Amino acid sequence: MLGKLNVQSLPMAMMEDVDTENYMIATYLATYPAEIPVAKLAPVLAIEQSTGTWIPVPGETPEMRQKHIAKVVALYEVPDHEYMVPSDVKFRTYIIQIAFPIVNFGSQISMMMSTVIGNISLAGGEIKLLDLHLPKNYVAGFKGPKFGVEGIRKLLNIPKRPILNNMIKPNTGYPVEVGAELFYQAALGGVDIIKDDELIANASFNSIEDRVKRYMQVEKEVYEKKQASGQFILLTSLMISHRYLKTPKEQLTLAVTESW
Repeated sequence: MLGKLNVQSLPMAMMEDVDTENYMIATYLATYPAEIPVAKLAPVLAIEQSTGTWIPVPGETPEMRQKHIAKVVALYEVPDHEYMVPSDVKFRTYIIQIAFPIVNFGSQISMMMSTVIGNISLAGGEIKLLDLHLPKNYVAGFKGPKFGVEGIRKLLNIPKRPILNNMIKPNTGYPVEVGAELFYQAALGGVDIIKDDELIANASFNSIEDRVKRYMQVEKEVYEKKQASGQFILLTSLMISHRYLKTPKEQLTLAVTESW
């Protein structure tokens, strides 16, 4: 029976047996009641956040588990009770490291976060994600910010001084014209960037399309007034994401066509 065991399909491994270029290592701080056998629980957590099965199910093969199952690669108790656990200890704390196959989530950041701290956060006890070790090749696949600090400074024509950002408040509940007046006052006062709160989203009483059109009109008014007094101002209204407009290009087109 033991001869048929595929050890590479198990939810545990030695750290040196894991290809760290194809696995992400997550480090957790976990506290459980003293009677919980964490050495047995840790592999369960690894399974829960990867293949999600504890008994054989149709469609699951050793080859699939070998490729996709997460693996506990380290388990340390802190402090380490070298000989025995004192009788008055009610809770025990551990450092747990789990290796997750990169192939399970790829370049999707939301999937990665769901993998490392999704259902695992509901597993009882107290568990906290401390650290993620990401392979260099994996990190290199992300382009990073499109403009960066220097790019934003160049767009705003602000080479050195601090950049002043304003977020329109209240978060939500106001019509377009109220937002436009708040936008106007902030812009006239010298703010460089004006941003909606994410909670306004694409509300029925204040749609993105109406808001962008009106804010760009106000932006033009303020620009012309400030320019007349010898000052330059460039304002950016940062709207909520592509969930409400089909593509980022559509958002940009709307803003540009309504601006000067």
